[in-house]
Amino acid sequence: LRGVTQGVNYLHSLQPPVIHGDLHPGNVLLDAADKPILCDFGLSRIIHEVTRTRTLRQAGGYVRFLAPELARSPEDRFRTTWASDIYSLSMLSLNMWTGNRPFYKHELEWKVFAALEKGERPEKPTDPLIHTNLPQGFEIPFWKLLREMWAEDMVIRPTSGVVMERLDKIFAGEAPHDAGIVATVYGQIARLGVFLGAGQRPRPNLELSLRA
Repeated sequence: LRGVTQGVNYLHSLQPPVIHGDLHPGNVLLDAADKPILCDFGLSRIIHEVTRTRTLRQAGGYVRFLAPELARSPEDRFRTTWASDIYSLSMLSLNMWTGNRPFYKHELEWKVFAALEKGERPEKPTDPLIHTNLPQGFEIPFWKLLREMWAEDMVIRPTSGVVMERLDKIFAGEAPHDAGIVATVYGQIARLGVFLGAGQRPRPNLELSLRA
């Protein structure tokens, strides 16, 4: 989780800032050293500019990670901001913690849309994945952070830098994550100059770790 957050923070700190716009488990890869790598950011906007259309299926079915302000209309779905990235990051973090999709009690995607319209958020997990290597008592501050990250009001969501600071405090005592670049761009966006090291081949993420 810290590695993914570090990747988002790197993108947001660029001048001009780069918004990922499509954070979900399918867009997180692991390199040969099991470091998380972000991919496909900005792709949805490119698709929109070329085709001017986008269906729920084209969105990859990842409505559960979509910020409510982006879910209100097809047009709004492409007005991504740093705050919408933070919301998606909170849902991705919840997914890593619990092993369940956000809003897992709603099997149908349209019910997730309806829940977002009513301002609903996921319930606090009662039986999350057991991470024996996590510091005791991390659940309370971590849950508080998630609630701030998915706040309805975009203005009060913490920035990626603040999220990094809070995670460092929550996981205090752990060696800092490698400060190397953990965001990788593919295809036309590769000109940003964020690449995998030579000889490393990304692989699909099968299991993300809260401590990664």
